Amino acid sequence: MPFGYQVTLSALAILIAAFTQGVTGFGFGLVAMSLLPLFSNAREASVLVGIFSLASSLSVFASVRSCFRWRDVAFPLAGMFVGVPFGVYALTVLDEQWVRRLVAVVVLFACVQVASPRLRVRSVSRWWGLIAGVVGGVLGGAFGIGGPPVIAYSSMQDWDSSRYKAVLCSYFSVSNSYRLLLLIAAGLVTRPLVVTGLIALPGLFLGTWAGIRTFRRLSGDAFRKAVVVTLAVLAVSLLVL
Repeated sequence: MPFGYQVTLSALAILIAAFTQGVTGFGFGLVAMSLLPLFSNAREASVLVGIFSLASSLSVFASVRSCFRWRDVAFPLAGMFVGVPFGVYALTVLDEQWVRRLVAVVVLFACVQVASPRLRVRSVSRWWGLIAGVVGGVLGGAFGIGGPPVIAYSSMQDWDSSRYKAVLCSYFSVSNSYRLLLLIAAGLVTRPLVVTGLIALPGLFLGTWAGIRTFRRLSGDAFRKAVVVTLAVLAVSLLVL
């Protein structure tokens, strides 16, 4: 595929993913990693997603920062710092087709988790947050999709939507910063990726802005259902194409 077409499609994928993150507080990596490998190298897509996930998470976090509490995210972050290096190592050694298949499996798992009703529990052991952080760190380091375990843990808390969103975005901001440093150290951030990223950057900010405005006007439940259907279709396409 010509580089110009690839960059245009990448920018569109980033815009859609950023809009999803703006509405729900999660989903940037899931949506982007479902779309980008359809027309680009899955390993390069994973690196690009890591860069943009950081910018998207920081932008969305700014809109709910008043609801942030360190104690909510401390254990998931501790686990994440352990898991990410293992994920980045896996990214450097796995075969391209295996990367695509594993991404599809992770996305399908996320669809099941997101589609499940949120469990309202008054208290849940923080050790589960540590475990979620480790697993999320491995998945995030390898594929840029570290959300499902942490989303599951956060869903089992008695938090309102803004606090829930603040926890996820703060976790993703720190984990993506850590992952980006490791990707640079591993030599996976190349000049063509940087060029693609700069061209797609306006789409990121536009999608995030539109998503935040939508979040303020409507419930995220209906939108989550649409996201689940879309992700399921895209994940299956990664398995068969």
